[in-house]
This record gives sequence, C-alpha cells and structure tokens, in this order.
Amino acid sequence: MNTRPSLRLCYAISVFIVVAAGFALPVAFAEETSVSNQEGEVSVPTPKKAAPVLHFKGGLPQELPIPGDPRPYANSPYATQIDKALAFLAFKDRDSNRNYRLVLLDYMQRKYGLHERYSLKATRAPHLPEASSEDLGPMKRLLDPDYRVAPSVIEEASPYERIILKSLYCDIYPADISLLDEMNVMIQEGVSPFLPTLAIAYLWLCDHQCFFGEPKRMLVRDALAVKFRNHLRDNGLNAPMAGQALALLFEIGHGDMVEEDWLTIAAKAQNEDGSWDAALGGEGTGKVNGMTTTHMLWALLEHAQPNAPDTAMIRPGAPAALPK
Repeated sequence: MNTRPSLRLCYAISVFIVVAAGFALPVAFAEETSVSNQEGEVSVPTPKKAAPVLHFKGGLPQELPIPGDPRPYANSPYATQIDKALAFLAFKDRDSNRNYRLVLLDYMQRKYGLHERYSLKATRAPHLPEASSEDLGPMKRLLDPDYRVAPSVIEEASPYERIILKSLYCDIYPADISLLDEMNVMIQEGVSPFLPTLAIAYLWLCDHQCFFGEPKRMLVRDALAVKFRNHLRDNGLNAPMAGQALALLFEIGHGDMVEEDWLTIAAKAQNEDGSWDAALGGEGTGKVNGMTTTHMLWALLEHAQPNAPDTAMIRPGAPAALPK
C-alpha cells in the first residue's frame, strides 16, 4: 500500500509566545530575496505570509476549526466533532498508553490528508519521560520503522502476543498459514478485550501483503466484522469497545455493517473538550477515554472519506539488518 508523502518545508521559523489567554503559536516562513542598494545586490530574508497564530485556553485552540488547516472532511455532518477530537488528541490528551494513540493519529494524518501537526514528528517528543516509559516494547516498530525484534522474542511470546508480533513482522519473518487458523480460533471464542487488537493485526497483514489472495485471510476479516456488528447490536453503544468496533468495521472493509444511528448517537456523546468516554450511548459524561476518542475520530473520518487511499499504518523505513 502506498503512503501519502509528507510535506517538505524549505525554511521555517517557529516562535512560541506566552500570552494572557494561554499560549500563542505563530509560525512564519521566509525566503531569500535579492534587494538592490547602492553597493549592489544582497540577499536578505523577506517574510512571506505568516501562518495564523494559535491561541490556547485550557490546553485547546480557542478557534476551531484551526484557520488554514486542510479539512477534506468538511462536508461531513460530523465535521465539528472531527475538528474537536483532532484538537483534543494533539494538544490535550495525556492519558496512559498515549504513544499507541499517536501512532493511530499519525496514520489518520497520512491517510486522510490532515495537517502535519497530527503526524508523529509533531506530536511525539522523544525527550519527555512518557515517551521513554511507553516505547511499546517489541511493537516499537510502530514508532520506529527500522526497529526489529529477534525471532526468539516472537517465538517465546504468549499465544496471543505471538499472533500480534508475527503479523507486525510478517514481511521480515514469513509466517505460516497456520497463523490465520490461530486468529480464526481466537475470534470464534467470543468477544474479548483482544478482538480489536486482532483486527489491527489483520490490518498489518494487509499492509505487508502477507497471505495476499488467501481465502483464509478473508475469513479472518469477515469473522471480525460479524463479531463487531453483533457486539454493537446486542450490547449497545455503552458496551466496552464500542468505539473500536465502529472504527474497525469501517477500516476492515465492512462499513456497510455500520448503522447510521450508531454514529449519530455516538457523535452526540462527545464531551465539550472533544474527547469521548468509553460509554457512547448518551450525552457527554465529562469522563475521558483516550482510546475511545481515537477510535471515534477514526470512525468519523472513515465515514467522511470512504474513498481515502490505502495507506500503511507503519511508516516506510530504510531496510535494516535482521537480528540474529
């Protein structure tokens, strides 16, 4: 799958200013221009049009949508909810396991053509304590495309973790077709906290073109979709993993199973700051669940841009030597 190339800025100066209402973030761009004087010509920086200044209050931009930002989802009935969720995840979200959510936000930035402020390069600061304490362990490849684990790490993992790691690294360490059988068995065992992660593992298999054209891979996809749909129908939007189920039904190619009422009700449950609670069946509770917020944003973007280009979740990296 092809990823969207990142924007390249020739020359940028970022200035951070504290103002009474919060923070202001102006970003100016300059280019060298020849200016004549009595001694001849000299090259001096001439300001180009400056980017809008972002004023913050309570950790969030005061003006939404952010002026000048691309909004390919603008025609969506949920465009306002998308604006607010993007701002929350980029600027205010500090819940645990944030690095994984930033990986998903980076994926959405590339797939749906969002502003680069939502890319990993902009949202993740490696020098902060949270970055080193939550490096995703053997799944660090999601943050660093060149990262590799030794085969022994995969083989010695628990059955569930082994499926996840084999999917993540199937382009490096080819997996046996029995991997798909194992996935199907776990899916059929019922709805569990692992089901959304198995769906993510399926997406990694697709990203790497592993088992391309294999009917058993399609069986994994369809089994996941049925489980997610039935979970929402039988247990409602207040059930655990409702946000994940909505997003992943779209992402694995079964958006046809998503009922419009589910999205309408869930969108109304958004908190004022742009976040969602895990329970999506009522009004905003004020409680924050970072994972649900990320997946609700994902679902609304998929709904708004059903023809977005196929994009790999793992950023492409330079070839690296395999660990022995």
